[in-house]
Amino acid sequence: MKSNVFNFIKFIMKNNSLKKTKKRGRYSLLKENSLQRIFMVLLICIISIQYENAQTVKVITGTVSDASREVIIGASVKG
Repeated sequence: MKSNVFNFIKFIMKNNSLKKTKKRGRYSLLKENSLQRIFMVLLICIISIQYENAQTVKVITGTVSDASREVIIGASVKG
């Protein structure tokens, strides 16, 4: 699990943020929101420290005042 978490952190560091596309429902990359990237990395670090043997980490996204974009507002852990 730890290697997966660190790989995901590297991925987030490369690509500043994630945007959900309307057509396919997949996440495409945006190179603009560095604050979101920092928050995401901190969130994953906290989860990985607290739940070393977690099976799945689900990231919760939601829209804010800028309704064209989804931002990460939390995460839940199973396992």
